[in-house]
Amino acid sequence: GLNALSTVMGSVTKIIICADSLQSNGAVLSQIGSAMIATVGNYYHVPFLICCETYNFSERAQMDAFVYNELGDPDDILDPNHESIQHVKNWKDNPRITLLNLFYDVIQPKYVTAVLTELGIIPCSSAPVVLRIKN
Repeated sequence: GLNALSTVMGSVTKIIICADSLQSNGAVLSQIGSAMIATVGNYYHVPFLICCETYNFSERAQMDAFVYNELGDPDDILDPNHESIQHVKNWKDNPRITLLNLFYDVIQPKYVTAVLTELGIIPCSSAPVVLRIKN
């Protein structure tokens, strides 16, 4: 899991992930946890490559993962077999507890080395150019 990320990152030569969307500001919308991988990869100077077809390029400019995100079932993040479940077992009955299960992370462009597309390898800052050509 993500807990061992910093342990193995020293032997990683490159990181390649698929993106759900490349925003016009160069930010990448990807599976939850991707931003942490990008941040740790940046710390270890590991190239971070994004695979994204140009039809997934978006004119939106998302800055964080809290606006325009999809929410999953909060119960999906709780492991019923884990001993700590007792602390949040009845979370729905407590108005002070809200569980948030986000689907997507936003990866800032400064962490992305390159974007691999059907047009070739481009920097994420070229998203507006690709969008202009497509339209």
